[in-house]
Amino acid sequence: MRDEVQTNFLDIQWEWRECSDFHLWDSELARIGGHPLQSALWGNARKCAEGLEYLCLMGQGGDGSIALARVETRRVPLFGKVAWIPRGPVLSLLNKDRYECPQSLIKYLKVKGFILCGYNPWGEVTDFSGNSKCVDDPMTIWIDLSVGKEQLLKNIDKQWRYGARRALREGVVVEQTKDSNDVAEFYRLCQVISDVKGFSLPATQGLMEGLLALSKQDDPVEVRLFVGRYNEALCAGVFVMRVGKQVHYIWGGVDRKYSKLRAGEAVQWAVMQWAINEGCELYDLEGIDPVNNPGTYQFKKKMGGREVKLNGLSLTPLTLTGALVKAVFRYRYC
Repeated sequence: MRDEVQTNFLDIQWEWRECSDFHLWDSELARIGGHPLQSALWGNARKCAEGLEYLCLMGQGGDGSIALARVETRRVPLFGKVAWIPRGPVLSLLNKDRYECPQSLIKYLKVKGFILCGYNPWGEVTDFSGNSKCVDDPMTIWIDLSVGKEQLLKNIDKQWRYGARRALREGVVVEQTKDSNDVAEFYRLCQVISDVKGFSLPATQGLMEGLLALSKQDDPVEVRLFVGRYNEALCAGVFVMRVGKQVHYIWGGVDRKYSKLRAGEAVQWAVMQWAINEGCELYDLEGIDPVNNPGTYQFKKKMGGREVKLNGLSLTPLTLTGALVKAVFRYRYC
C-alpha cells in the first residue's frame, strides 16, 4: 500500500498559481494540517515588520489534491535570489512518510528566477526510535490534546503539575493580552533569556506586535499571547499560534527572579486548557535540544508529550550558481 501511495505522489502533475486570497490560503492550510510559518498571517506580519518578500503558491493536482508553498525570497548579494519555504511545502496527501518538494514546484521557481530552493517540511520522520542526542536532528515534542483534560493531567509529570497549581496559590495570575506594553515587556524577557543562553532570538518586537494586530479570533490561523503576572510584574509568557486543530509554541520564557514561583508551568497549563476548549488536538512545543539547552528540554519533557524527529533542511540548486551558493545559504540565510 505504501508503494502505491508513493507512486501516486510522483505521478501527480501539480498546476501552480499565485494565491492572493489570504483567508482562503489560511483556511486551506488549517484544513490540511500545515504549520503556522506557512500561513499568510505569518507572511503578512513579517512583510509589515521587516519588509519580507514572499509568494503564496497553490498547487492543484489532477486528482483534486492541494499543495501549498509560501515561498520567502532571500537575496544573496552578487548571486541572486533563493526560495525559502519554511516548514513547507504542505501537501494534502495521506502518505506521511514523504515530504519532498514536488518537481513541478522546483521547475516553477526556476522559471521565476530563483537559483536555489530550501525547505524543511513539518512532518514526523517515522523511523525515529526516540531519545536522540544528535544535535543536528530537528526535534520537538508533541502533546496529544485529544485525550481531554483529565487524561492530560495524568500524563503530565507529578512535580510539574504540582508546580502549576502552586503558582496559582502563590498569587500568579495568568491572562491573555494584546497590550503593547505587555508585548514590549515579553519581547525584552525573550531577549534577556536568549542573551543568557547564547542563542539568537528569531523575532523582533515588530513581528510580535504585527502578528497580534493582524490576528482575529476564530480565524483559521490565529495568535495568542499568554502572560503570568506576580504583583503586577510580568514574570512569564508564552506566544502561541493556532492552525485549525493544532497549536504551536512560538516563543516563551520565564523571568529568573520568579522561577521558584513556577509561573512557567502555570502559563503553559493555561495554554493547554485554552487549546482543549478550542477543540485542538495537538500542541507542538516546537523544538528541543537535550545537549545545548537541557533545562528547557527537561521542562518540556515533563509536560507529558512524546519526542518527535522532524524533517531536516533540504537544499535543491536550480542553477549552477545555486549549487555554489548552497553551502553559504545553509548557515547564513535559513
